[in-house]
Amino acid sequence: MLLAAVLTVAAITDCRRGLAPNWLTLPAIAGGWVLSAALGWFEGGAAGAQQMAMDSLVATLAGFVPMVAVYCLGGFGGGDVKLVAAYGAITGSSLCVLNMAVYSLTLAAIMAVFVMIRSGRVKQTFGRLTSALLSIVARSKPVIPEDGPRVPFALAVAIGGILAGVECLLGAAMPWS
Repeated sequence: MLLAAVLTVAAITDCRRGLAPNWLTLPAIAGGWVLSAALGWFEGGAAGAQQMAMDSLVATLAGFVPMVAVYCLGGFGGGDVKLVAAYGAITGSSLCVLNMAVYSLTLAAIMAVFVMIRSGRVKQTFGRLTSALLSIVARSKPVIPEDGPRVPFALAVAIGGILAGVECLLGAAMPWS
């Protein structure tokens, strides 16, 4: 329930205001760690608490580290980074984080194509992508203008996160798996 609530609020807030707020993501990270330790305690005492807290921390880092690298290149906002970290903290599963990332990035790419077509900026976007890639090859930070339409990545994370959660945490087989 906590995971679904965090993802839903983040998606709605990102669609409306263009951000995933700290008041949601930071407590979700801490709450995920505490919840994992508490569940571990009930399942296996102190050793269980330690193991599940460690799993949660590793999953948090599995979400945070790659996202912060993309953030440093200007690809995501800080709220998106913390939302993916919160997903890892709550699920406690690095595999679930990986699946969520694949689903979310795929959905975000599809959403971006629709946004480009709808706004009539396909040519401009490909020019900007080429410029960004050349900047990366030249080992400089790409300049990403803020004037273009944006994709609410938290919405993609919410959908991808729910799909990954159903697959990894509930053991459901996906049609494409």
